[in-house]
Amino acid sequence: MDRGALLFVGLAFFLAFGDARSVDIKFGRGIVTPENIGNYSFPVQGNFSLYFFYYTTIEIGIPPLPFTVILDTGSSDLLIPSASCFDCYGGNSSKYYNSSNSITYTPVICFDPLYKCNQTGCSETDLECRFDTSFSGLTEQATLVNDYVTLGDLKTYLAFGAITEIFNSYDYKTQLAIHSLRQSTDMDYPEGLLGLAFKSVSAVGALPLLDSFVLSNQMDNIFSFCFNEVGGTLTLGTHSPYHSTPYQYTPLIEESYQYYNVRILDVRVNGVTIGSNQTYDPNFTIVDSGTPLPTVTNQAYSALRNLILSNCSLSNLYGVCDGVSENGTLFDQVCYTMSTEQINQFPTIQFVLQGEEGKPDVVLDYKPSWYLQYQY
Repeated sequence: MDRGALLFVGLAFFLAFGDARSVDIKFGRGIVTPENIGNYSFPVQGNFSLYFFYYTTIEIGIPPLPFTVILDTGSSDLLIPSASCFDCYGGNSSKYYNSSNSITYTPVICFDPLYKCNQTGCSETDLECRFDTSFSGLTEQATLVNDYVTLGDLKTYLAFGAITEIFNSYDYKTQLAIHSLRQSTDMDYPEGLLGLAFKSVSAVGALPLLDSFVLSNQMDNIFSFCFNEVGGTLTLGTHSPYHSTPYQYTPLIEESYQYYNVRILDVRVNGVTIGSNQTYDPNFTIVDSGTPLPTVTNQAYSALRNLILSNCSLSNLYGVCDGVSENGTLFDQVCYTMSTEQINQFPTIQFVLQGEEGKPDVVLDYKPSWYLQYQY
């Protein structure tokens, strides 16, 4: 099965976790490769409720140095902080990429026709290929460089972005909350970002890491995630060997081949539909492992809110129908401390995805213990 055909989803909603404690997602893409080249599994760290992301470790350069990277199916570039980056995440700058420490580093010049370099400032005395990209409220400026990138037993020579500066668009309150949460954990924030989507969404036209592995016949053109409440596994070349329940498939929308677009047929609250599918744009829903929680349109959010509020006649939803402070409800971005019993009073949200041809649609239950998250 290629990456342009079907997308496997587990019985829980995309990247939200709770009682089942795991979700398995398998991706197919459209590059034809020989059969059974090799299968590889790698440990994944992190989670969404405390750390915001899942991440793994790669190595760059010769001699190879380790870097932790967020696994992101919503982008395609590999981005690593450079030693010159002043405001990058992931600890101190000694953990950033320093091209002078690798004997296999080569620069990419700004006039290179293979890439979409920012031509501003490009001259005979300044030939660096610079580009801008964005991720999760951040705008990153980077320089494109070449070096060896290693993931387990897989290695390839790749053009990737060395981040030189980061700007964020969060308001002060959000920045403070994120900083406080990171300070309260023992985890170092991942240094970089590993994009797993198609080359067509690359900010600079670079070949994605997995595509490079595929084209060099190091792996079959498929990969999968198995995410637990904390940690998990990234598997390359086959589906996850750790998934035990029956597989379900939903077609990728072929017209896109940029992101992993799937078609949502309905959204329900305790089995009741929110209304017309035009409310949530069924033709543009992406599976994005770099997004902590599902996002919906304003119309869909209003419909969801109204249906959840309608449950007030059946149960006292704390922070919505009961115990509401003068500052507002959960829908007003006011946080409430809840017991497990209070959380379980909230309704289950269901996302209905188009099923494989000739088979039932895929219904994904999104339980309250998954969408009522700590400090969101």
